[in-house]
Amino acid sequence: MGSSPKTLQRLKQLTWDGFLQPGSSICDIGATQLFGDASGHNARDFLTFYAERYDQAIPPDSADPDKLAAIINNGFLGDLLILAGFKYTALDIFHGTNTILFDLNVHAPGRDLHGKFDLILNLGTTEHVFNQLRAFQTIHDLTRLDGLIYNDLPMGGYLNHALYRYDPLFFSSVLPANCYEKVLEQISVGGGDQGPERPD
Repeated sequence: MGSSPKTLQRLKQLTWDGFLQPGSSICDIGATQLFGDASGHNARDFLTFYAERYDQAIPPDSADPDKLAAIINNGFLGDLLILAGFKYTALDIFHGTNTILFDLNVHAPGRDLHGKFDLILNLGTTEHVFNQLRAFQTIHDLTRLDGLIYNDLPMGGYLNHALYRYDPLFFSSVLPANCYEKVLEQISVGGGDQGPERPD
């Protein structure tokens, strides 16, 4: 599961537009890593943005430099979100920052998690889950009333990477079926990596 500077920009935009309050509770579907910020400029800008808006956020100059370096070098997005003042939890089958061991194929949120989160992040996780109904039901159940669900999932490419790719029709069908409102929609073009070599 991966995030990028694009993810950080979108989270700031959601805050700028009034949809995501600083200090909100976030549930990460899969303990996401941060990629593509080798210089650390985007992570530092993210911390600065939230430190200017929330007194519990830690500005980059006050953060532990070793911890910040670990985040920048493909570390966990959750560590950056915590520094920015968010209350962060992840659900995953592997250990990570503030992670509850949870299999999206079979588990369901209990009472302690139901409706608890202001924002759910699904940044490249559900395409690896066989049981799509259970996975998206979990996302729905975790989200508080008027909360946000942020899906950043593949629509094409990624040959031999995932079980599923998502068509815009999927999301345009999910929205009215669940009385959701769309607040942001963007389609990104991925990198130029080639597919695997064709065997002779």
